[in-house]
Amino acid sequence: MKKLFVVFFIILAGVCAMANQKPVERFYDAQTVLEELVEKPDSGAFKELLKKAKGIAFFPNVIKGGLVIGGQYGEGFLLKRDTETDQWYGPLFLKLYKVSYGPQIGLESVGLILLIMNDNGFEGFTKDNITLGGSLSVSAGPVGRSLSADFDYTLQAILSYSLSRGFYAGFTLEGSLVKNDREVNEEFFGEYVAAKDILNKKATGSPEISDLIEILDTLINGTQKNSDIDNYKSGL
Repeated sequence: MKKLFVVFFIILAGVCAMANQKPVERFYDAQTVLEELVEKPDSGAFKELLKKAKGIAFFPNVIKGGLVIGGQYGEGFLLKRDTETDQWYGPLFLKLYKVSYGPQIGLESVGLILLIMNDNGFEGFTKDNITLGGSLSVSAGPVGRSLSADFDYTLQAILSYSLSRGFYAGFTLEGSLVKNDREVNEEFFGEYVAAKDILNKKATGSPEISDLIEILDTLINGTQKNSDIDNYKSGL
């Protein structure tokens, strides 16, 4: 019983510490997760899929923990990309929740990146909430130095990539609820804007997110990938 209370309070403390992050904090943490991922030797498949993706979502600090009963919480945002003009739209701020039951023990912080591969992947995000693996399919993204020729990305709505910073037995996105973070969206844009309009009409132009957009554009355009990221780091 003592272990149950210890785990509960650790989870509660972790969630409280990260709850209601300011937009700039989410952007900065997203950059960190992206840099960690693309520096891995087996990130070639991710880089190739990023070039084909119609959007990307970041949940930089998903806290998950439990002892029989588990919980999961993360704050993030979604960006949409016009693949013809390379113009980005957003960000649409989001929250991720999940309650789970069954054999599980431990505490984990996960950096989560979702690649949105087709229009169906975006449709769910225009609603107030969606269930991953339910109303919207999500699959683990392939890893490797290059993308397998027989992998048909057009059949995938969302591909997920995660970086673990701790220990947890049984991390999965299936059943996770993603909700529109209306309060932060209104604060960022200065007024209420429907999710659909954010993703289709609000071109990304805030200086707070410009560094992240620059890194994404560099990865997608395929030039000076490593040097641009290194230059960004040296300027921190």
